[in-house]
Amino acid sequence: MQVRSVLYLWRQLMLSFTWRTLWPTLLAILLTMLMVLLMAFVLLLALGKVEEVSVHLLVAIIRPTAQEDLSAFYAQSVSWPEVKQVRYVFPEQAAPSDEQLPMEARQYGYFEVQLREGADRALIEMRLRAQVPWLQVIPRERGLLRRVWQDRPTLRPIVFSGLSILFLACLAVFYIALHRLARDWMPELELLKLSGMSERMLSLPFVLLALLSGALAAAGTVALGSLIPPLIRRIPAVNMLVPELRSAPLAGELGLVAFAIGLGLSVLIGLMGLVAADRCLGQLSLAGPFAPKLARAKAQEKGESQPHEEDLQRLERQ
Repeated sequence: MQVRSVLYLWRQLMLSFTWRTLWPTLLAILLTMLMVLLMAFVLLLALGKVEEVSVHLLVAIIRPTAQEDLSAFYAQSVSWPEVKQVRYVFPEQAAPSDEQLPMEARQYGYFEVQLREGADRALIEMRLRAQVPWLQVIPRERGLLRRVWQDRPTLRPIVFSGLSILFLACLAVFYIALHRLARDWMPELELLKLSGMSERMLSLPFVLLALLSGALAAAGTVALGSLIPPLIRRIPAVNMLVPELRSAPLAGELGLVAFAIGLGLSVLIGLMGLVAADRCLGQLSLAGPFAPKLARAKAQEKGESQPHEEDLQRLERQ
């Protein structure tokens, strides 16, 4: 009987959302999605997972080199199984290039090496440094977030503090939304409590609603993470911040980490639902009978019945 009452109340909670109670919940979900993505990216940065994984490798010639050596390197590099294509860029083409090139590369030219997989980049770089002393691998420009994280470690406590503040703000907004909803349902909660339901059972619908909101935030984070690679290619500002996420495998790893963090956070959001409901239920015995909500009072004056009034009366009789 109590299980049916819990499910009924949960269904009525879902149907009773108004803009007054809906907008804080939507705001909390959006803030949670943003926070979880930032937390996942910072975690990957701290673990050293955010590295350049581009399939394009620029190799500069740093000193005068005979044509025979250039041809020999070309023949050797195209035979490597990890390499898909090699192209030599002459000094005349390198001089006006927009690439981040050292002076020697503009003077002697460079090679563009296209790899089959971005994961092979580290192996090819190590092989080039060990076998070809007159070549220098040109590092790609790092994204703004990665550059700040690696070059300015004193800012890391500030990053963690900002994430902590955003985390507490998300929980606070969820609590406010759930507490408002529980306050709106005080007359119905009092009726169900008088019918014999315990306070713990009455708080379960709010916990389920909070868990559902957290799960929606986690799922939305995964969907947003899958949109990051195309957004980086289309929006220069995003490309400036995190160009490393152009890599689909890294973006997928970010989505998985974010989903795991989101699921853990949904448990805390469920606790917010429990706290918000318990606080309102604790006021029932102190404040006495609650007046019906304004819409319900007007309906009673007109002799009309609320959509769920008959179900509540049936629960009271049982």
